[in-house]
Amino acid sequence: MKKVPATHHLMQRNGAWYYRRRVPTPLILKFGKFIQLSLHTASKKLAIRQRELLDVEWSKTFDEADARLRGTKTQTEQSPPTQPKLLTEAEAIERVRAYVEKADENRRNGDLTADHLDPHERGEWLKELELGLAIARDRAPNYDHHEHIHSYWKQIFRDGEAEIDERTFPAAAVFDLVKRAAIELERRALARAHDDHRNAFFDRLFDPRQPAAVTVRESAEQYLELKREEGEAHKLGAKSIDKKAENLALVREILGDDTLVRDINWDACRRFLSLLAEVPSNRTKIYKGVSLQDAIARAKSDGRPGLAAITQGQYLGALKDLLDLAVNKELIRTNYARDLRPLKVDDRAADEKRMPFEVAQLIAFFKSDYYRSCVNEAGAPYRRADKSWRFWFPLLSLFSGMRPKEIFQMHVQDLRRTEKGTWYFDIVATSDEDDEQAPHLKKTTKTKASRRQIPVHPELQRLGFLEFVEDQRKASDDPLLFRGITRGPYRDPAHYPLRDFRDSFLPQAVDLKPRQTAYSFRHTWRDAARRINASPDFLKAIGAWSHGKSTADIYGSKHHPDLYANDLAKITFEGLDLSHLHVKSVA
Repeated sequence: MKKVPATHHLMQRNGAWYYRRRVPTPLILKFGKFIQLSLHTASKKLAIRQRELLDVEWSKTFDEADARLRGTKTQTEQSPPTQPKLLTEAEAIERVRAYVEKADENRRNGDLTADHLDPHERGEWLKELELGLAIARDRAPNYDHHEHIHSYWKQIFRDGEAEIDERTFPAAAVFDLVKRAAIELERRALARAHDDHRNAFFDRLFDPRQPAAVTVRESAEQYLELKREEGEAHKLGAKSIDKKAENLALVREILGDDTLVRDINWDACRRFLSLLAEVPSNRTKIYKGVSLQDAIARAKSDGRPGLAAITQGQYLGALKDLLDLAVNKELIRTNYARDLRPLKVDDRAADEKRMPFEVAQLIAFFKSDYYRSCVNEAGAPYRRADKSWRFWFPLLSLFSGMRPKEIFQMHVQDLRRTEKGTWYFDIVATSDEDDEQAPHLKKTTKTKASRRQIPVHPELQRLGFLEFVEDQRKASDDPLLFRGITRGPYRDPAHYPLRDFRDSFLPQAVDLKPRQTAYSFRHTWRDAARRINASPDFLKAIGAWSHGKSTADIYGSKHHPDLYANDLAKITFEGLDLSHLHVKSVA
């Protein structure tokens, strides 16, 4: 076996020893022709010991790089070379911390304290360690501090897979991290040389108990993944998950994707709150493609209002949820956003978000040109409607209190009759198996409380609703009650009909007041229920409004339609005469 010279991979210059090693030819583009590092020692024996450690480390590095290179050569023609990703603060911190732990372990395994040194050699060793620390701190005038730190830099970031962007995480900040790593390693080595084992670390950055450097982007993606998993388990709709993603998108934009979660303290949360209050309403529509800061500036210039208090609360809730996850994962100790509230007072009560229709508006609507065209003295008015849902939706909403989606997704078989003869709507969701086999027939409910049985109001019967359902049953095998409706996003059958009512039918027929929409029919029904002093049980069983739970709620059946048929029949709208739409008997 060929004997390796004592100075293999070593060179001496001006009394100091250097580690110099030729890079294998295939790796020259990655590392350069030579690896050259100052060993900061004039002792040949110390230089040899450091050389042995560096040989092992660099041989492993070359082998790994060569394996990666050979593994990608066969793919060169099939896929373009990957662009190096930008180095973020989080990744830089993790790399520096990992390097310190690995390098410190190598030093512990090869420390000269394991050997017997004479007093002179030990003195030289301590001097070299003190010199290394002085150079790392830039307190050794005769040595190049920057060259010393860059030698560490090349070892930490030598894979070339990340590049620096001065706008996201500048080179000066990377240099500072590497300098802290160099100082930490020298201080640990010097402490061990003095048999001082009191400190496992010196710089808090290298505390093994320090939380991982996780970015806002990484934490938000993990949060959404957890919510998707929970949504799938609890059969939540995709719409609710997408809404969370939309709220988090603004949270990420305000905080900054590359911001470290552990840096989100109370001041950061207050800055978030202040900036959120300045975000313009409908920003993505009015200032599409404009940065957040520019949109805020333009909105101020244009005099546009900011987000409503309830909307700010939704985004603030997304921030609280994100930080709750960070607390649970021990990335931060406190959720500083927990007690924050929007910087805007909501001057509207919950029941004023949407306003009901006045009786005069109802009269105008049901006597509009569209509804007059449905009149047929010889038979059923609904048979004259070009699309049955346009005729029946406002009537069903006004006399049953059903939500729009519950109406548009109804099946023919959802109209049922009790043993006592009470006709009712059976509001239920379809099963998962049914949804997989026929997604266009899918029915959902907003909450579990939304599953209910609503008696058919006598006025609906006078308008011919029972005959309409029977006609639909005979006309086709299609299970849907209202046919020909194109489902919108998230397979919502109410999306396009509500858009038509919002943009065409309602504005053309009625002079709308603020906060009046197609949902106002349901709110009008709620006011009518107040006028008859409807009980909480009635409101929960028919309208699906919950008033909290009590122990008594678990006893008895409170949802049978026979119980509420008489009360429902009392719901009227004084002054509204729909007799021109009633079914006329045919001789």
